[in-house]
Amino acid sequence: MSKESYFSHTEIAHSVHPLECMSCSPAAQHTKTKPDAVDLPTFPHRTQTATLIIEAAFLCLAIGLLLFSSLRGFHEIVGDLSISFLAIMVEAMPFMLLGAVVGV
Repeated sequence: MSKESYFSHTEIAHSVHPLECMSCSPAAQHTKTKPDAVDLPTFPHRTQTATLIIEAAFLCLAIGLLLFSSLRGFHEIVGDLSISFLAIMVEAMPFMLLGAVVGV
């Protein structure tokens, strides 16, 4: 009896009735049947709606930062944020291009 079939047998038969197992001989062939796959519910409309809400919020934030950049207190914050964003994009660009080439 292989290790997998023995484990399957002990997991199934001995978990319910540990002392009443009559077929614990090496000749007994036990196979564990896998439980049926459970289909998880998907919500494509919610996913699309959530995606649109996140995109709209990001766009509103970007436009708000652009409009508030002319104010005295926000000018330095927007400048620092734009430099950081630009630095991240310049650093990531070669890897994005490499990924695009490999993906084709």
